[in-house]
Amino acid sequence: QAARLYRAGKANKIIATGNGAADTTLPLLLDFGVAKADVSFMDAVNTEEEARRIGKMLVKSVGVEELGESDSPTHPIKHSSTARPKVLLVTSAWHMKRARLMFEKYAPEIEVIGAPADFENSMTAARGISLVPDFNIFALNSVAFHEWVGIVGYTIFR
Repeated sequence: QAARLYRAGKANKIIATGNGAADTTLPLLLDFGVAKADVSFMDAVNTEEEARRIGKMLVKSVGVEELGESDSPTHPIKHSSTARPKVLLVTSAWHMKRARLMFEKYAPEIEVIGAPADFENSMTAARGISLVPDFNIFALNSVAFHEWVGIVGYTIFR
């Protein structure tokens, strides 16, 4: 999804996050036509850490009082002096709501635009109803429960 947005001219830089992103993500981005110079990496343990670090990086690189235009590696996003820095947040669709909540909490100076990817479809709809327990359904329910608890937590403790 990030490569699509880049190639469509919607983003001029990509910050790939996660442990080992340089090893796993860079080859894919290069295959999809992203210039190596336009990709940077951030090893972060979780989405909360990513939001904090990206928020600090962008605020530090452009300043809070006066936002200028630059295309250097320390100024990864082009924008006008009257607008907040914008970030296209690419993450799994099921994770988008909680990720946006974290960016709103830890990086309020940034305008976050969701660009969901990795939509999950209902496995039961594809196969029909089964009375036999299915590990994949349990796994999806576990992911959904984790996100719901996270959303409630971030909503309450904002």
